[in-house]
Amino acid sequence: MLATLLLPLISLTTVNATENTIKLGYEGFYSHLNGFKKGNYKNIDLRFNLAGEKQYQCKIQQGKIVTEKSTYPIVLAKDGAILLPFDKQLKTDRAVVELSVNEGDQQSCHLGVSIEASVRRDNDYGAILSELDRVFSDFAGFPMKYFRPKLSGLTLVAQADLKWHASNGEIISLKATQAHHYFLPKALIEQGGQLIGPVDKIRPAM
Repeated sequence: MLATLLLPLISLTTVNATENTIKLGYEGFYSHLNGFKKGNYKNIDLRFNLAGEKQYQCKIQQGKIVTEKSTYPIVLAKDGAILLPFDKQLKTDRAVVELSVNEGDQQSCHLGVSIEASVRRDNDYGAILSELDRVFSDFAGFPMKYFRPKLSGLTLVAQADLKWHASNGEIISLKATQAHHYFLPKALIEQGGQLIGPVDKIRPAM
């Protein structure tokens, strides 16, 4: 289950079908970013992505932030995530985020909000798990915080098999849930140990 289910989606404010452009008010992005900043999360990143049905790529060709007086380019991550600045002035100026997609995709794409852990040279998986749990609790709101799924561990995206060196010296091969995705159980993290092998992404597992 993705973290997107716990965070509200930002609704499209305008769709321009003739120019293959999706237009969204920056204010919705700012609201999410502001809540994240207030939480002071050190290990977690907030990510915005376009998604759709399998037949639609929803691949962003380019993006920009537009106000009445200025236009700014948008930076896209390698996986297509939309990287936006946290800027109160853009909110005040009623800025619009314009995303250019493939022809025909713009009416079938939706914006998702998800969370991932920052990948560092020496990740503290215990701290990541604890902070993810706090994020879900903070963003779920009442009464959903009483019904939200519990974290079962972490999903690690890696190019090669991963192993866990437990605190008792045991070497444990992590189970692959799909190609390049490995499950690191909460119980192993809480018992202590170190991951063997580099990872590309760290996501919550429910």
